[in-house]
Amino acid sequence: MIVVQRAARNGSVAALVEIGVTTLALLVVFRIVVTQASLAIFGVWALAQSLTSIIRLADVGFAASLSKFIGQIEPEEKRDRVWLYVDTALAFNIVFYTLLTIAAYWPACWALRHNLSAEQAELGIAIMPLILINLILSTLQGVLTSALVGMLRGTGKSVIAIVGAIILLVSTASLLPLMGLAGLVLAQTVQFAFGIIVSWVYLSHAVETGNGVRFRFKADYTILRETFGISINLQINNIISALYEIVVKLALSRFGGAASVGLYELADRVMKVGRQIILMPTSLAVPVLARSLASGRHKAASRIFERQIALTLLTCVLIFGAIAVATPLVSLIVLQRLDPVFFAFTAIVWISSCCNALAIPAYLLGVAAGRLRGNYIGNIWILVGALVFANLGGWLFGPIGALAGGGASLASGGLITMLVNGHDFGLRVLPRLRDFRAIRSSAGIRRLLAPVLR
Repeated sequence: MIVVQRAARNGSVAALVEIGVTTLALLVVFRIVVTQASLAIFGVWALAQSLTSIIRLADVGFAASLSKFIGQIEPEEKRDRVWLYVDTALAFNIVFYTLLTIAAYWPACWALRHNLSAEQAELGIAIMPLILINLILSTLQGVLTSALVGMLRGTGKSVIAIVGAIILLVSTASLLPLMGLAGLVLAQTVQFAFGIIVSWVYLSHAVETGNGVRFRFKADYTILRETFGISINLQINNIISALYEIVVKLALSRFGGAASVGLYELADRVMKVGRQIILMPTSLAVPVLARSLASGRHKAASRIFERQIALTLLTCVLIFGAIAVATPLVSLIVLQRLDPVFFAFTAIVWISSCCNALAIPAYLLGVAAGRLRGNYIGNIWILVGALVFANLGGWLFGPIGALAGGGASLASGGLITMLVNGHDFGLRVLPRLRDFRAIRSSAGIRRLLAPVLR
């Protein structure tokens, strides 16, 4: 019964519903932008977002470590210690991100001027301040989301995200005709503000066991020191990942213009649906894995990892197969035509995303254990490969060659992470038949977490 209760509270099913609803909402938002503005204008927004994403390092870094540390807290200590982690993470993000956004503004504007036409660059520069503010808000929401996952409140986290996506859709439809592209960015601001407020209220009720909303705030330097090491390592990995996306989009804008960036953004968003379907339910096990590893129950953790590998492989086949079938529908919904260039972009991103998604369990195992050597090696290979092959491919074959070069680096880098982490932890990276049988059973997902929760 404990297994069922804890797995249900952690919201694997709700995470899948969240992915479906938020993805549909985003597709409708993209259609609104492309229809009321143009594909090139959509590409300007995508490039501006990507250029500033390098400073999102605290979002995955500190937030991911937060779920790990909160997951390790004993139940009787949670009320006293959870807020120390949350308050410290929020204080760190506010100060750190304020400084980073100030430093990032001028380099981002310079990149827009050197990769877009004068008119498009001015449009991107005009929305840049609000995009940077949204980045700060998104990291604050990321801290609260990670805390909810650490508290095994994944279902509530997903409900907040679903309502936020609906708010984004309604706000975009209302503001875009009045304000142009700035209306889309302002709609994101409304979405993030809603997520922060509601997540804080829900976390207050979860930690304080229904004793009202918490209004106190107390950061702790000792908590910052405790979490800083793993956070910095996760942040550096996130910087490398953000740089990959920037390199690919800059190569596409150089060899194919803003419209190519827009097509890639659309194809990449569609493929991220498949990745998120794998990542979100799997990441909910990070606090469980962290607690098992911290308590020395390595055999239980290895059994979970091996079954996650099998589950990931099955999910990749099913989900990415469904995405391939749905690609023409996406093209008709957003672009209002069957676009051959979009199909080519989607095929390249499909292959690279599928290969990279296979490494998700290995990547999260490194996060749970605090050992990130394999994550580093894979991400560095991805970035270096993109720098070389995206530009070489673009020079030889245009935008399709640029994307193919970056995609090859992404695919191979994920497989490298899987092999290195498997070797470092002494675990199998290929599933066995018995792992598929365990998942195929009626209690497959419950048994995935059973070794630790027994």
